[in-house]
Parts: sequence; structure tokens; C-alpha cells
Amino acid sequence: MNGLHDLGGMQSFGPVPRAQNEPVFRNPWEGRVEAMTMLLLMRGLFGGGGALRLAIESLPPLRYLSDSYYERHLDALEAALVDRTLLSAEEIQLRVERLGAVTTSPLQRERRPAADILKATTAGGGAPSNRRDIDRAPRFALGDAVIAVNAHPHGHTRLPRYVRGRPGMIVRIHPGAVFPDTDARGQGEHPQHVYTVRFDSHDLWGSTAEQNEGIYVGLWERYLEAA
Repeated sequence: MNGLHDLGGMQSFGPVPRAQNEPVFRNPWEGRVEAMTMLLLMRGLFGGGGALRLAIESLPPLRYLSDSYYERHLDALEAALVDRTLLSAEEIQLRVERLGAVTTSPLQRERRPAADILKATTAGGGAPSNRRDIDRAPRFALGDAVIAVNAHPHGHTRLPRYVRGRPGMIVRIHPGAVFPDTDARGQGEHPQHVYTVRFDSHDLWGSTAEQNEGIYVGLWERYLEAA
């Protein structure tokens, strides 16, 4: 998907501010969103995680740019839960109205020790791993010259726009892993080998790029073809 989430090489967005001594969570609700995300991932709601990325990338452009990091995650979680009919939009709205209403009686919440919640959630082995054993040998070897395919899928992909159609070199071979493009759409895992590919800065950004610089990108085998 060619969306606003793929900002590599885009201009006019200004510098990225960096806060000194920034806390992990600026507000308590951010920690709760992170906890919900991890719990749902552990329960397999998002498969190998690609479905969550797809939900975030599918947010309306204005919302994606205006939301904070955890606001995007919350919006994506709500959309995914509604899409899977685990919640309805009406139920979420009613909850929002109830939490935002002025009331003298506190909300009744289930209180469970954190250790019990963690034990119940990880009973199946904890967070799922995307690594998979593959019987076939890697298609490429260290030092091979490759080209990133020039593909523009409509769904989730881990192939950045700025490397598509560009030459690179295999510098590392990783274990097999779930293919995110199909996993995100519920079309199966289709595991394949993953490589670290070095792209020369001049091949990506032209003659004005810095000398002797390169960018290293982790790419699945289907994203590559022999040069």
C-alpha cells in the first residue's frame, strides 16, 4: 500500500523533534493501549502482526498524520475489533459516552492481579513468533547482486517505496519468517527466507547523496530478483 505511513525519502515534513528524557508513556492511557495491543497479539487476533500494521496503515490520511503513536494504535485496535465482530461501533461509542459522562458513581471494573492476567494470556506459549523452518535452501547467497521488485500492492507490505526497482547486495541471510503481505490479509503464512540487503545511497538518492553511505533493509525473498 502506497500510503502516508511509508515516508522514506519524502520531503517538506520538517525535522523530527526529539524530547530529552522522554517517559515511556506520557499519559496513563498510552500504557493501557500498549497492554491491549500486546494481549491481542498474544491471543493471535492479528496473526503474525501484519493485520495490525494493515489496520494502522488503512486509517484515513488526515487521522494518521494528526494522531499520536498510541492514538493510531487505539484507532486500529477499535477498527480491527469491529471488523472481526468482537465489538460493535455502537458498543465502543456507548463506552466512550459513559466514561466521558459526569457521574457520582464510579465505574465497576474487574480487578485482577497483573500476574494472573499475564499467566492467563501467555498460557499458550507467550507472544507468537514469526520465524518458521523452511525446507528449501535460500535462493540468494551472501554477496549476490539483487534488485528489489517494482511492485505496488494494495495491502500491507514491508517493501519500502524508495528501494523498489533499485539494485542492492545480500549481506546477511536470516531464518525463514511469515510473509507479511499474505499474513496481513488472512491469506496464509507462506513463510520464506529473509535477507539484509545493502543499498548504496547513490542508487537511492542520486548524485547528491553522501559518499560511501548505504542503507540496510530487511527484505523477504519474494521482494527480490537476481540482478
